[in-house]
Amino acid sequence: MSSPLPLITEERRKILSPKFAHVLQEFYESYSRAVLHLSAEKKYQIFTELIDLIVQHIQHPHSFDIFHQSVRQPFDYYQFGLDFIRPLVDLELSKIFGLNHLQAILDQLKKGENVILLANHQTEPDPQIISLLLQTLDPTLATEMIFIAGHRVVSDPLAIPMSLGRNLLCIYSKKHIAYPPEEKAKKILHNQRTMKKMSELLTQGGRCIYVA
Repeated sequence: MSSPLPLITEERRKILSPKFAHVLQEFYESYSRAVLHLSAEKKYQIFTELIDLIVQHIQHPHSFDIFHQSVRQPFDYYQFGLDFIRPLVDLELSKIFGLNHLQAILDQLKKGENVILLANHQTEPDPQIISLLLQTLDPTLATEMIFIAGHRVVSDPLAIPMSLGRNLLCIYSKKHIAYPPEEKAKKILHNQRTMKKMSELLTQGGRCIYVA
């Protein structure tokens, strides 16, 4: 499926590596097949915005803090993530189970208590899907939720535009902490600082933290 205009323009090609440009083109083809209900122009618009954000990051890399807070201005990365993922979700046929638990979560947070969600990781855009499903029930829960983020989602240019829109506690996973060996001590220290920050947030109370 071809785009109305070239996705990887000459200007973008000067910044993106050939391998990464190929990955983006394949991603676009896959996305296009999944959202057949959108016009070719709309798909192109959504995807070129993603590519422009990726290019912007490559040119001006963002350094994520241990506790990264959602960037909503001057560009709303949170809303961008929802707009990008929404066409992939059939909201009319989607169902939310356990609404009694959701109400219990909201009640606890209002009382200043903390909630820790331990979940099996289903797919990379879990945070955006959660937000989309909660929009009509309680959008504040989704916008204020904090996600534990592994190193990849804050270092992969393809993931960063989505990550910038979320509240993140950034860690190195066990899988990546020992490589390369010369950076192990630095990564352990980073994780210790993240855990200290998490403790501070929980002490403040009223926090909902999602651990996949």
